[in-house]
Amino acid sequence: FGARGCLVITGFCYSFRVVGYTLVPGGAWVLFFEPMHGVTYAFWQTASVEVMASITPTELMATGQAFLTSLRNFVGVTVGNLLGGVVIDKFGEVALYRGVAVLVGVGLATYVLATRRRALPNSAASRALVPDAC
Repeated sequence: FGARGCLVITGFCYSFRVVGYTLVPGGAWVLFFEPMHGVTYAFWQTASVEVMASITPTELMATGQAFLTSLRNFVGVTVGNLLGGVVIDKFGEVALYRGVAVLVGVGLATYVLATRRRALPNSAASRALVPDAC
């Protein structure tokens, strides 16, 4: 899959899992969605390290990984806890989980569009679709 594919799978699994939490009739049913937590965690951790390594200059590799860890463990946790608490207080748990699923879906769509590969005008595929004028 590569890092991009892992991040796409992570986005789908995470969104499906948190929406699933809001649809179950009781707490024990949540266990059916928990195996996806392993998928999302492992794929996210591995792919994010790979992506950061691919965009960081060699001499700043440790700094890039430290920045990623800081974003994930400090900024993400702090903002998530503060805003999550506000959303739960005002709208409830279902709104929080479904709202997060939408945010992850929007982020996933943005990532997919931003990282899609574009065919070069002179590629073999485009030459096969457009006949030569001569």
